[in-house]
Amino acid sequence: MVRSPALRLLRPRARVGWSPRSAVAPRAASSSRASASDGETAAGAADAGYAAAREAQASRLHRFYVDDPLPSSGGTFHLGREESRHATKALRLKPGDRLEVCDGAGGLVIAELVGMEGSGRDGGVAAVAAVEEVRRIPFAGPRWDVAVACGSLKGGRADWLVEKCSELGAASLIPTLTERSNSVGGSSQDKKGARKKGKDDGDDDDTERSGREGRWERVAAASAKQCLRRHRLEVRPPANVTQLCEAVRRAPVALLCAAGAPPLREVMSAADTRMGDDVDAGYYGEDGGGVLIVGPEGDFTPEEVELLVAAGARPVGLGPLRLRVETAAVAIMSCVSMTHPRTQPPGC
Repeated sequence: MVRSPALRLLRPRARVGWSPRSAVAPRAASSSRASASDGETAAGAADAGYAAAREAQASRLHRFYVDDPLPSSGGTFHLGREESRHATKALRLKPGDRLEVCDGAGGLVIAELVGMEGSGRDGGVAAVAAVEEVRRIPFAGPRWDVAVACGSLKGGRADWLVEKCSELGAASLIPTLTERSNSVGGSSQDKKGARKKGKDDGDDDDTERSGREGRWERVAAASAKQCLRRHRLEVRPPANVTQLCEAVRRAPVALLCAAGAPPLREVMSAADTRMGDDVDAGYYGEDGGGVLIVGPEGDFTPEEVELLVAAGARPVGLGPLRLRVETAAVAIMSCVSMTHPRTQPPGC
């Protein structure tokens, strides 16, 4: 049978110069194996290649999160009800099994499951005992604060935005109040759900911030667990354009998504050229990062754009197509993360 040229084009082509085996070679003898306790694919790949990172993922301990900072001396403490159910019901961990506990603020400790305490409709809580000293790991950057007018987004789009910004390593989310998106909002169902969880779970859930802000904090906490962040994405209080301008003035760099502006890559390349070899300490700040600004549906008004540009924000374009608010936020966060001057941006 004679194969047509079209069919021949569909045959997979071999990838030259890369394979999982070739990616294993370590850069140094001290980093020949990714740390199982780190469990970060990016960190493992940076140290010892793809295969070692996969090994670290497969062998790492299960990680659980607590709401309060871990005690400095370790000792015995408790997981929340949801985490306790996940540990004992879903994962079927038994007393004596080891696990990781993280407080979402850089605290990390290896602990051992002691047992369940209490009872009730929702079951008890798991008691765990630290078997090592608590490690305090600072946020390693780059610290990107995503200021986005997401209050008018509906249908779970804002939740998706928060989740993806967390996965991409953003340090914080600043809900921005503008003329065309002048409130964060929050349905009665959101507030009802927050009250119900606070009643059932005691101190396990954050009930001080109800509505959408409280929901976004819960989304950020769940995302941190999924992507193994040591520091949760911080959901800051809403800020108007005047307050955002103050943040722009303080930031090492502020990038404003704007239709018709020079492409993001062009703006960043021009800045890199001006800074020369001192990119890390100049355009990106000492540890990297800055403020990324995305307007509401309908965009900022001309007057708001003028205020932000006068404060120091640099307009950048994300392509010729009109993007949704959440798409623009994720796109610019992805771009700045992947084009950071360091070979591999540090973890968060």
